[in-house]
Amino acid sequence: MSIFFQEILMFLILEFLKIIDGITKIFNYLFGNINMGNEENEIYILTYLFENNTISNTFNCIILISIMIGGIYCVISIIKNMYQNDSNISEIISKFIVSLISMFITSVLTILIVIITSKSFVIIADILNINTNISIAHNILDICVLDYNNYYNINDVNFSLHSVNDLLGDYVYETYQLMPIEWKNNGIINPNTFLYIPCFIASLVILYSYLYSAVMLSKRLYEIILLYLIMPISIYTITIDNGNRFKIWICLLMKKIFITYIIYISLFVFSILYEYIIKRYVHGYSYEIRLLNLIFMMGGSLIIPLSQKLLITIFGDITISKNIVLLKKIFKKN
Repeated sequence: MSIFFQEILMFLILEFLKIIDGITKIFNYLFGNINMGNEENEIYILTYLFENNTISNTFNCIILISIMIGGIYCVISIIKNMYQNDSNISEIISKFIVSLISMFITSVLTILIVIITSKSFVIIADILNINTNISIAHNILDICVLDYNNYYNINDVNFSLHSVNDLLGDYVYETYQLMPIEWKNNGIINPNTFLYIPCFIASLVILYSYLYSAVMLSKRLYEIILLYLIMPISIYTITIDNGNRFKIWICLLMKKIFITYIIYISLFVFSILYEYIIKRYVHGYSYEIRLLNLIFMMGGSLIIPLSQKLLITIFGDITISKNIVLLKKIFKKN
Protein backbone atom coordinates (compact mmCIF):
# COMPACT_ATOMS: atom_id res chain seq x y z
CA MET A 1 0.00 0.00 0.00
CA SER A 2 2.84 2.41 0.80
CA ILE A 3 4.23 1.87 -2.70
CA PHE A 4 1.03 3.18 -4.27
CA PHE A 5 1.12 6.16 -1.90
CA GLN A 6 4.72 6.90 -2.91
CA GLU A 7 3.75 6.60 -6.57
CA ILE A 8 0.87 9.07 -6.18
CA LEU A 9 3.11 11.55 -4.35
CA MET A 10 5.78 11.26 -7.03
CA PHE A 11 3.17 11.86 -9.75
CA LEU A 12 2.05 15.10 -8.03
CA ILE A 13 5.65 16.16 -7.41
CA LEU A 14 6.56 15.62 -11.07
CA GLU A 15 3.56 17.65 -12.23
CA PHE A 16 4.43 20.49 -9.83
CA LEU A 17 8.07 20.50 -10.88
CA LYS A 18 7.11 20.40 -14.55
CA ILE A 19 5.03 23.57 -14.12
CA ILE A 20 7.79 25.28 -12.10
CA ASP A 21 10.34 24.41 -14.78
CA GLY A 22 8.01 25.73 -17.48
CA ILE A 23 7.37 29.03 -15.68
CA THR A 24 11.11 29.47 -15.09
CA LYS A 25 11.72 29.18 -18.83
CA ILE A 26 9.03 31.71 -19.77
CA PHE A 27 9.87 34.44 -17.25
CA ASN A 28 11.66 36.41 -20.00
CA TYR A 29 8.47 36.31 -22.06
CA LEU A 30 6.41 37.47 -19.12
CA PHE A 31 8.74 40.41 -18.48
CA GLY A 32 8.03 41.54 -22.03
CA ASN A 33 10.92 40.22 -24.11
CA ILE A 34 10.68 37.43 -26.69
CA ASN A 35 14.04 36.62 -28.23
CA MET A 36 13.55 34.88 -31.55
CA GLY A 37 17.17 33.79 -31.90
CA ASN A 38 19.20 36.97 -32.33
CA GLU A 39 19.07 40.64 -31.39
CA GLU A 40 17.59 41.68 -34.74
CA ASN A 41 14.53 39.48 -34.15
CA GLU A 42 13.81 40.58 -30.58
CA ILE A 43 10.11 41.26 -30.01
CA TYR A 44 8.76 43.18 -27.03
CA ILE A 45 5.23 42.05 -26.26
CA LEU A 46 3.90 45.40 -25.07
CA THR A 47 5.53 47.25 -27.97
CA TYR A 48 3.99 44.77 -30.38
CA LEU A 49 0.58 45.21 -28.75
CA PHE A 50 0.81 49.00 -28.90
CA GLU A 51 1.67 48.79 -32.61
CA ASN A 52 -1.12 46.31 -33.33
CA ASN A 53 -3.67 47.66 -35.84
CA THR A 54 -6.69 46.56 -33.82
CA ILE A 55 -5.50 48.28 -30.66
CA SER A 56 -4.39 51.37 -32.61
CA ASN A 57 -7.79 51.63 -34.31
CA THR A 58 -9.56 51.16 -30.98
CA PHE A 59 -7.40 53.85 -29.42
CA ASN A 60 -8.16 56.24 -32.28
CA CYS A 61 -11.91 55.63 -31.87
CA ILE A 62 -11.61 56.32 -28.14
CA ILE A 63 -9.73 59.55 -28.95
CA LEU A 64 -12.57 60.71 -31.20
CA ILE A 65 -15.15 59.84 -28.55
CA SER A 66 -13.02 61.58 -25.91
CA ILE A 67 -12.78 64.73 -28.04
CA MET A 68 -16.57 64.74 -28.25
CA ILE A 69 -16.82 64.20 -24.48
CA GLY A 70 -14.22 66.91 -23.89
CA GLY A 71 -16.15 69.29 -26.13
CA ILE A 72 -19.38 68.54 -24.26
CA TYR A 73 -17.62 69.07 -20.93
CA CYS A 74 -16.22 72.34 -22.26
CA VAL A 75 -19.71 73.55 -23.27
CA ILE A 76 -21.10 72.46 -19.88
CA SER A 77 -18.34 74.37 -18.10
CA ILE A 78 -19.07 77.49 -20.17
CA ILE A 79 -22.78 77.22 -19.34
CA LYS A 80 -21.99 76.76 -15.64
CA ASN A 81 -19.71 79.79 -15.82
CA MET A 82 -22.53 81.87 -17.23
CA TYR A 83 -24.56 81.19 -14.08
CA GLN A 84 -21.84 80.97 -11.41
CA ASN A 85 -19.08 83.23 -12.82
CA ASP A 86 -16.42 80.93 -11.33
CA SER A 87 -13.91 81.45 -14.14
CA ASN A 88 -13.72 83.22 -17.45
CA ILE A 89 -14.50 81.51 -20.76
CA SER A 90 -10.93 81.83 -22.08
CA GLU A 91 -9.66 79.77 -19.14
CA ILE A 92 -12.15 76.98 -19.90
CA ILE A 93 -11.21 76.92 -23.58
CA SER A 94 -7.50 76.96 -22.70
CA LYS A 95 -8.01 73.91 -20.47
CA PHE A 96 -9.65 72.09 -23.37
CA ILE A 97 -6.72 72.95 -25.64
CA VAL A 98 -4.29 71.85 -22.92
CA SER A 99 -6.13 68.52 -22.68
CA LEU A 100 -5.74 68.05 -26.46
CA ILE A 101 -2.01 68.69 -26.29
CA SER A 102 -1.66 66.56 -23.14
CA MET A 103 -3.37 63.63 -24.83
CA PHE A 104 -0.87 63.50 -27.71
CA ILE A 105 2.13 64.05 -25.43
CA THR A 106 0.94 61.42 -22.94
CA SER A 107 0.30 58.82 -25.65
CA VAL A 108 3.84 59.28 -27.01
CA LEU A 109 5.39 59.23 -23.53
CA THR A 110 3.43 56.09 -22.58
CA ILE A 111 4.77 54.21 -25.61
CA LEU A 112 8.31 55.42 -24.85
CA ILE A 113 8.02 54.35 -21.20
CA VAL A 114 6.82 50.89 -22.24
CA ILE A 115 9.67 50.46 -24.76
CA ILE A 116 12.28 51.69 -22.27
CA THR A 117 10.87 49.43 -19.54
CA SER A 118 10.96 46.33 -21.75
CA LYS A 119 14.49 47.00 -22.98
CA SER A 120 15.75 47.96 -19.54
CA PHE A 121 15.07 44.42 -18.25
CA VAL A 122 17.40 43.04 -20.93
CA ILE A 123 20.05 45.69 -20.13
CA ILE A 124 19.84 45.03 -16.37
CA ALA A 125 20.13 41.29 -16.98
CA ASP A 126 23.27 41.82 -19.10
CA ILE A 127 24.91 44.23 -16.62
CA LEU A 128 24.16 42.19 -13.49
CA ASN A 129 24.45 38.83 -15.27
CA ILE A 130 20.97 37.81 -14.15
CA ASN A 131 20.04 34.28 -15.16
CA THR A 132 16.30 33.70 -14.80
CA ASN A 133 16.66 30.27 -16.42
CA ILE A 134 18.14 28.61 -13.31
CA SER A 135 16.31 25.32 -12.93
CA ILE A 136 14.82 25.55 -9.45
CA ALA A 137 12.78 22.43 -10.20
CA HIS A 138 15.94 20.37 -10.76
CA ASN A 139 17.44 21.79 -7.56
CA ILE A 140 14.38 20.70 -5.54
CA LEU A 141 14.48 17.18 -6.94
CA ASP A 142 18.24 16.86 -6.56
CA ILE A 143 18.09 17.84 -2.87
CA CYS A 144 15.43 15.21 -2.17
CA VAL A 145 17.18 12.36 -4.01
CA LEU A 146 19.52 10.55 -1.64
CA ASP A 147 20.64 7.88 -4.11
CA TYR A 148 20.77 7.70 -7.90
CA ASN A 149 20.75 4.35 -9.70
CA ASN A 150 22.89 3.17 -12.60
CA TYR A 151 25.20 6.22 -12.61
CA TYR A 152 22.35 8.64 -13.31
CA ASN A 153 22.41 12.24 -12.01
CA ILE A 154 20.06 15.21 -11.95
CA ASN A 155 21.20 16.35 -15.40
CA ASP A 156 19.69 13.18 -16.88
CA VAL A 157 16.21 14.02 -15.59
CA ASN A 158 13.81 15.64 -18.06
CA PHE A 159 10.43 16.56 -16.60
CA SER A 160 8.79 16.62 -20.02
CA LEU A 161 9.99 13.15 -21.03
CA HIS A 162 10.36 11.11 -17.87
CA SER A 163 7.38 9.59 -16.09
CA VAL A 164 6.95 8.28 -12.54
CA ASN A 165 7.90 4.81 -13.75
CA ASP A 166 11.13 6.15 -15.29
CA LEU A 167 12.14 7.73 -12.00
CA LEU A 168 11.03 5.10 -9.49
CA GLY A 169 11.23 2.00 -11.67
CA ASP A 170 9.03 -1.09 -11.41
CA TYR A 171 7.75 -2.94 -8.36
CA VAL A 172 7.56 -6.62 -7.45
CA TYR A 173 4.31 -8.57 -7.03
CA GLU A 174 3.87 -11.82 -5.21
CA THR A 175 1.69 -14.30 -7.08
CA TYR A 176 -0.76 -14.62 -4.20
CA GLN A 177 -0.98 -10.86 -3.38
CA LEU A 178 -2.76 -8.00 -5.11
CA MET A 179 -0.48 -5.30 -3.72
CA PRO A 180 3.21 -4.88 -4.66
CA ILE A 181 5.62 -5.75 -1.89
CA GLU A 182 8.79 -3.85 -2.88
CA TRP A 183 10.49 -1.77 -5.54
CA LYS A 184 12.78 -3.38 -8.10
CA ASN A 185 15.01 -0.31 -7.77
CA ASN A 186 15.66 -0.19 -11.52
CA GLY A 187 14.69 3.47 -12.09
CA ILE A 188 16.72 6.67 -12.16
CA ILE A 189 16.47 7.20 -8.39
CA ASN A 190 16.21 4.96 -5.36
CA PRO A 191 12.50 5.12 -4.35
CA ASN A 192 13.20 3.74 -0.87
CA THR A 193 15.33 6.72 0.21
CA PHE A 194 13.63 9.57 -1.66
CA LEU A 195 12.29 12.43 0.53
CA TYR A 196 8.68 12.40 -0.65
CA ILE A 197 6.98 14.70 1.89
CA PRO A 198 9.70 17.45 1.98
CA CYS A 199 9.83 17.43 -1.83
CA PHE A 200 6.04 17.66 -2.09
CA ILE A 201 5.83 20.60 0.36
CA ALA A 202 8.73 22.50 -1.23
CA SER A 203 7.45 22.04 -4.78
CA LEU A 204 3.94 23.13 -3.73
CA VAL A 205 5.17 26.32 -2.01
CA ILE A 206 7.48 27.30 -4.88
CA LEU A 207 4.77 26.47 -7.41
CA TYR A 208 2.44 28.91 -5.64
CA SER A 209 5.13 31.59 -5.63
CA TYR A 210 6.06 31.21 -9.29
CA LEU A 211 2.50 30.78 -10.53
CA TYR A 212 1.30 33.84 -8.62
CA SER A 213 4.16 35.96 -10.01
CA ALA A 214 3.57 34.69 -13.55
CA VAL A 215 -0.15 35.51 -13.37
CA MET A 216 0.61 38.98 -11.98
CA LEU A 217 3.05 39.67 -14.84
CA SER A 218 0.58 38.53 -17.49
CA LYS A 219 -2.16 40.57 -15.78
CA ARG A 220 0.12 43.60 -16.03
CA LEU A 221 0.02 43.41 -19.84
CA TYR A 222 -3.76 43.68 -19.88
CA GLU A 223 -3.81 46.44 -17.26
CA ILE A 224 -1.29 48.63 -19.09
CA ILE A 225 -3.14 48.23 -22.39
CA LEU A 226 -6.45 49.03 -20.64
CA LEU A 227 -4.93 52.12 -19.01
CA TYR A 228 -3.57 53.17 -22.39
CA LEU A 229 -7.00 52.86 -24.00
CA ILE A 230 -8.84 54.84 -21.31
CA MET A 231 -6.13 57.51 -21.13
CA PRO A 232 -7.89 59.99 -23.52
CA ILE A 233 -11.07 59.92 -21.42
CA SER A 234 -9.15 60.70 -18.22
CA ILE A 235 -7.38 63.60 -19.94
CA TYR A 236 -10.49 65.23 -21.42
CA THR A 237 -12.09 65.56 -18.00
CA ILE A 238 -9.46 68.18 -17.08
CA THR A 239 -11.93 70.97 -17.87
CA ILE A 240 -14.27 69.72 -15.09
CA ASP A 241 -12.09 68.23 -12.33
CA ASN A 242 -8.83 70.18 -12.88
CA GLY A 243 -6.99 66.99 -13.87
CA ASN A 244 -7.77 64.89 -10.79
CA ARG A 245 -8.79 61.84 -12.82
CA PHE A 246 -5.67 62.23 -14.95
CA LYS A 247 -3.50 62.28 -11.80
CA ILE A 248 -5.09 58.99 -10.70
CA TRP A 249 -4.39 57.54 -14.18
CA ILE A 250 -0.70 58.52 -13.97
CA CYS A 251 -0.47 57.06 -10.46
CA LEU A 252 -1.93 53.72 -11.63
CA LEU A 253 0.33 53.48 -14.68
CA MET A 254 3.48 54.19 -12.68
CA LYS A 255 2.41 51.68 -10.05
CA LYS A 256 1.95 48.89 -12.63
CA ILE A 257 5.38 49.56 -14.14
CA PHE A 258 7.07 49.89 -10.75
CA ILE A 259 5.55 46.61 -9.51
CA THR A 260 7.05 44.86 -12.54
CA TYR A 261 10.50 46.14 -11.57
CA ILE A 262 9.93 44.93 -8.01
CA ILE A 263 9.07 41.40 -9.22
CA TYR A 264 12.12 41.41 -11.49
CA ILE A 265 14.48 42.57 -8.74
CA SER A 266 13.04 40.08 -6.23
CA LEU A 267 13.56 37.26 -8.74
CA PHE A 268 17.15 38.43 -9.14
CA VAL A 269 17.68 38.55 -5.35
CA PHE A 270 16.30 35.02 -5.01
CA SER A 271 18.55 33.67 -7.79
CA ILE A 272 21.69 35.40 -6.51
CA LEU A 273 21.24 34.61 -2.81
CA TYR A 274 20.33 30.97 -3.23
CA GLU A 275 22.21 29.84 -6.33
CA TYR A 276 25.48 31.71 -5.76
CA ILE A 277 25.69 32.15 -1.97
CA ILE A 278 23.47 29.84 0.10
CA LYS A 279 23.91 26.80 -2.14
CA ARG A 280 27.70 27.12 -1.94
CA TYR A 281 27.94 27.42 1.84
CA VAL A 282 24.94 25.35 2.98
CA HIS A 283 25.79 22.02 1.43
CA GLY A 284 26.00 18.47 2.70
CA TYR A 285 24.31 15.08 2.52
CA SER A 286 22.59 14.86 5.90
CA TYR A 287 18.83 15.08 6.24
CA GLU A 288 19.06 18.34 8.23
CA ILE A 289 21.18 20.09 5.58
CA ARG A 290 18.86 18.97 2.78
CA LEU A 291 15.86 20.21 4.74
CA LEU A 292 17.63 23.52 5.42
CA ASN A 293 18.28 23.97 1.70
CA LEU A 294 14.60 23.41 0.95
CA ILE A 295 13.59 25.93 3.63
CA PHE A 296 15.96 28.54 2.21
CA MET A 297 14.61 27.83 -1.26
CA MET A 298 10.97 28.18 -0.15
CA GLY A 299 11.71 31.37 1.78
CA GLY A 300 13.58 32.88 -1.17
CA SER A 301 10.81 32.06 -3.62
CA LEU A 302 8.14 33.62 -1.40
CA ILE A 303 9.92 36.97 -1.57
CA ILE A 304 8.76 37.28 -5.20
CA PRO A 305 5.00 37.58 -4.50
CA LEU A 306 5.52 39.15 -1.05
CA SER A 307 7.70 41.93 -2.53
CA GLN A 308 4.55 43.48 -4.01
CA LYS A 309 2.85 43.47 -0.59
CA LEU A 310 6.00 45.01 0.88
CA LEU A 311 5.81 47.79 -1.71
CA ILE A 312 2.14 48.40 -0.93
CA THR A 313 2.92 48.44 2.81
CA ILE A 314 5.56 51.13 2.32
CA PHE A 315 3.95 53.28 -0.37
CA GLY A 316 0.39 51.99 -0.74
CA ASP A 317 -1.27 53.76 2.17
CA ILE A 318 -0.10 57.17 0.92
CA THR A 319 -1.14 56.44 -2.66
CA ILE A 320 -4.53 54.98 -1.72
CA SER A 321 -5.35 57.80 0.67
CA LYS A 322 -4.48 60.39 -1.97
CA ASN A 323 -6.67 58.61 -4.51
CA ILE A 324 -9.58 58.48 -2.04
CA VAL A 325 -9.25 62.21 -1.37
CA LEU A 326 -9.18 62.93 -5.10
CA LEU A 327 -12.23 60.74 -5.75
CA LYS A 328 -14.17 62.47 -2.96
CA LYS A 329 -13.37 65.86 -4.48
CA ILE A 330 -14.47 64.64 -7.92
CA PHE A 331 -17.80 63.31 -6.66
CA LYS A 332 -18.46 66.47 -4.64
CA LYS A 333 -17.87 68.64 -7.71
CA ASN A 334 -20.10 66.47 -9.86
